[in-house]
Amino acid sequence: DKSTATNNATQATALNQPTWNISGGSNNTSFIDFDGSTDYLSSVDFSPDVLSAGNQTFTFLSVFKLNSLTAANQLIVALSSTGDNYNRFEFRESTTGQLRFIIRESFADGGDYTRPEVSAAINTDWHYILWTFDNDIFNCWLDGVKVINNESQGLNEILPQSFTLGALDAGSILFFADCSISECISYNNVVTAEQISDLD
Repeated sequence: DKSTATNNATQATALNQPTWNISGGSNNTSFIDFDGSTDYLSSVDFSPDVLSAGNQTFTFLSVFKLNSLTAANQLIVALSSTGDNYNRFEFRESTTGQLRFIIRESFADGGDYTRPEVSAAINTDWHYILWTFDNDIFNCWLDGVKVINNESQGLNEILPQSFTLGALDAGSILFFADCSISECISYNNVVTAEQISDLD
């Protein structure tokens, strides 16, 4: 974590440790490589630094690529809980060459587990994704193109317990992704259209 919040990523054991590369990423930056079978990283709970009951506005940016295209539910990044009693959102490759963006409602909030979702075509090049969440209004851009537009999910709040890269932590670790991630940035506000353009 390059901020002052010390939300550093961790892995459970040496077996789960992805590979750090000092160059070769997007714009020849450093990146982390996940093997799609055992590698993942989890952060500590980043509430209230970014997201909490008192702040339901945030932005999340990730620069990533899939190293292989499969239909194996490769989960690249998730704001998730260690169970099914928290609302969460995630993006993954769900069918070959299709990236799926999902907001999920917890069972505790009525059991409507799969919320409306949007899919976008993807390949093995580097891409960037940016989400904004503004008190139930969800937007998403993929490589500067808006793929989710002012979607209201009817959720009171999203309170994830962990920030997981390369897999999903839902009590057990599953849906490993054969992917590379160059950067992940979170903001405790919704970025403006001008700021989004500057990030493109």
